[in-house]
Amino acid sequence: MAEAQGASRWKSFKRPRSPPRAPTAVGPSTATASVVAQHYNKRKNTHRTTTSGATIQGLRNMNNFIKSCLLNHYLRPNCSVLDIACGKGGDFSKFRAGRIGHYVGVDIARGSVVDAISRYNGNGADLKPYPFTARFLSGDCFATDLASHLPRALRFDVVSCQFAIHYAFESGARARQAMRNMAARLQPGGFLVGTTVDASVLSAKLKASLSSATPGEFGNQHYRVVFDRALVGEGALQAELERCPFGATYRFTLEDSVEDVPEWIVCKPVLVALAEAEGLKLVRWSNFHDFFEEESGPQAELLRRMNVLPEPHHRQTEAEWEVAYLYTVFAFEKEAGPGPRMRAPHPGRAMHTRVEPASIIDCAALPLEQLGAEPRQPGAPEAR
Repeated sequence: MAEAQGASRWKSFKRPRSPPRAPTAVGPSTATASVVAQHYNKRKNTHRTTTSGATIQGLRNMNNFIKSCLLNHYLRPNCSVLDIACGKGGDFSKFRAGRIGHYVGVDIARGSVVDAISRYNGNGADLKPYPFTARFLSGDCFATDLASHLPRALRFDVVSCQFAIHYAFESGARARQAMRNMAARLQPGGFLVGTTVDASVLSAKLKASLSSATPGEFGNQHYRVVFDRALVGEGALQAELERCPFGATYRFTLEDSVEDVPEWIVCKPVLVALAEAEGLKLVRWSNFHDFFEEESGPQAELLRRMNVLPEPHHRQTEAEWEVAYLYTVFAFEKEAGPGPRMRAPHPGRAMHTRVEPASIIDCAALPLEQLGAEPRQPGAPEAR
């Protein structure tokens, strides 16, 4: 099969491994959150198909295939889902395929939430309303107490955070608040699933760039990574992450997607430690290359339907495959607690209830002291 041949050819890509790093407490910094929000608010709302013709359409199809396979492992009929950084509702079709019962989406970019509501309601020539109940919130998911804006009895079976948790790693306080939000309303036995940058890959590519004409910069015709100058140098990134595992920043550009947006390194041991503090245990961690190898055989029909390996060669380009190498999937399970399972009532069968933009719940960011920022000592440098 052409798909299998394509997958086999990609086995030559090996991912470097990074040594573990311990978490360190730091204070919050939300100065760039508005920059990210403004970027996504400006993006045009378009409904793409698997053959829309975008220059990185193959990569988009790959990312959607990865997310579909990941969610398929954990979604169950009539389950409730919290979608952190929901954007314009790009994963609605995946939740429909999973036959979920109730959906809550939250995003920092209010314009994106408005677009998500439009998509949910089925506005557009080739779209239909989605068959699950929904509510939407707008606010900084990583500096807001989401629980205070939700019905008290509401619990989630799955929390999804796709391509977003790295924005929380600007500071320790933001990362901790993000994890609290994702874990607080998760049912015992429920799952937090998502995708984020693979720190070991970024670290290896940064090291390789030091001998190039542009140290600290790397990429191809589809993407560009530019590290903060303080992190460019032999062992500089490692030393900085050992000193403080939050706030290690780089600028990221991805063709037809993001342009020179700040992102932050996510150290796996730190993310795991934050999750464990909230009663979550790691059950899955795989680079996109590895996860694709695992899923492309069992999900060959989905692979074909989503046009991940397009004609005529039934493969992605090397440049697109390199971009996919930058990311990893993860899944955490909520450990059972002493209390009973709670669940907001869901309809007996999936249904749609129209939502209006006026119903968006606005979530104000918490004051720094409520975020858990450590007090700054007189004369001490400000914590990131």
